[in-house]
Amino acid sequence: MLLRLLFIVFMLQANVSFAAYYLMYLKDKGPAPTIQLSKQNKLRHQKMNLCFDEKDQQVYAPYCNLIEAEKLQIIGKSKWLNAVLVQTEMALKICELPYPFILKIEALKPNQSVTLETKSGNYAPKLSSLPQLEMLQIDKLHAMGYNGKGRTISVFDNGFTGVDKLQAYEHLYMENRIANTKNFVDPNRTVYEMGSDGEHGSRVFSTMAALLPPTFTGAAYGATFNLAVTEDMTQEGILEEWNWLMAAEWADSLGTDIISSSLGYSANFTYGTNHKYEDMDGRTTIVSQAANYAASRGILVVNSAGNEAETPWRYIVAPADADSCLAVGAVDIYGYYASFSSEGPSYDGRTKPDIVAMGQQTVTLLPTGLLKAGNGTSFACPLIAGLAACLWQVDTSLSNMDLFYLIKKSGFNSIFPDNYEGWGIPGTDSIYYWLTGNDLLPADKEEKNGLLYPNPCSGNTTLVLNNTQNDISAQIKIYDTYGKLVYNDKINLLNGNQHYQLKLAGLFLPNGMYFLHLEDAFHSIILKNKLMILE
Repeated sequence: MLLRLLFIVFMLQANVSFAAYYLMYLKDKGPAPTIQLSKQNKLRHQKMNLCFDEKDQQVYAPYCNLIEAEKLQIIGKSKWLNAVLVQTEMALKICELPYPFILKIEALKPNQSVTLETKSGNYAPKLSSLPQLEMLQIDKLHAMGYNGKGRTISVFDNGFTGVDKLQAYEHLYMENRIANTKNFVDPNRTVYEMGSDGEHGSRVFSTMAALLPPTFTGAAYGATFNLAVTEDMTQEGILEEWNWLMAAEWADSLGTDIISSSLGYSANFTYGTNHKYEDMDGRTTIVSQAANYAASRGILVVNSAGNEAETPWRYIVAPADADSCLAVGAVDIYGYYASFSSEGPSYDGRTKPDIVAMGQQTVTLLPTGLLKAGNGTSFACPLIAGLAACLWQVDTSLSNMDLFYLIKKSGFNSIFPDNYEGWGIPGTDSIYYWLTGNDLLPADKEEKNGLLYPNPCSGNTTLVLNNTQNDISAQIKIYDTYGKLVYNDKINLLNGNQHYQLKLAGLFLPNGMYFLHLEDAFHSIILKNKLMILE
């Protein structure tokens, strides 16, 4: 014990000039470990037949009390690592702690996120989300009513500026589907108050959640979301991996199904020690351990592979190296490898990335409400997370790892996976057939100025449309297959993106197909759409 403490003293004295944060690992969870899980967490354990284990046990409070009695500030506690994060400038005081329950103490490495977006490509496709959805056949899933409804996605990023103001997210607020938010970087600010720092998170989130017909549809616009700020863009070296870990434990407590993280950690730290390629073995970095722990709790973890292929680093970044993390690389609109997308393998020789999606010239929504194309595995990742939510809606009995392997198995490169595109672009039609025994139906190619969600519905539904004309009076009419008018309502069709709730539950309409017409004052049809009612 004396030799180990002397070694710790030496290491901390070597790092005291820059390290103000220390990770203190504890030997055990105390003489009487306790498990305190939320209702949502317990339900997921039961549904997926997950066993309760030591990772579910709380950090032993009396140990924390003894540490705090030494006038050391505990910033956070991790039950997964059985560790506490301590802030102090007094390294020697930490080393002199006399408590045998302390396993080891580490000066926590400061971390800098990898480049989130690369330079623009050589072509400028039409600003529409349809190509990126068609590549993954998400448009077909949407046409059949699978939009992520019933699934919860937790998104980790640097902020979500504008998401609380733009009409493109109104459908989420109308149904309380931004369920929880938390700022792990600055608890005094909301996740929406990040200014220009939060643009990246807003753009990432838009690819999953925004609705701006006819040009833009998020991959899982029917899902429920938790938003977490874990990345600090004001300085380099703010413990982002710890924030990620804390956010993952928070997401777990909320019953999250999917974590979507367009963040990664490797080198180029402004102070402290860089990660090495040898650390990309899936179990060394804090954030990769956190990703694997989250997967062991039944969460599907989806993370960008990184944009490092044209840099000296070259390889995937943590936590994409974790074996239970679905690492997403990037391709262009034609399905060709994007030259910036980080390469594999992991240091221990596993093929990475796992899968790819459109990450070059991906269309996203800015906090200003304008569309912009951008490059980065950051934008490919949420498309795969959105796809996963839609597929999980198809078969809710799947476990997270069932879905993980189905997505990989369906890839175009599944016979010969490589370290550029992994298993390739997922084949959603194959997954759908494996799950249902039926073929995925073709999507309606007619461009519409509006859509209905949910569709199919069991009662009330919402019409989302974009009116580019002046404000006008209009009528919403719904007909059954015999041409009988079953619903008629007058609305004021305002300029811009609008949401209109159709209250059909009280009409007790039989199950079946219906046809919606939106007509102006002259009875000219502005919009046609099909609606399926399934009680």
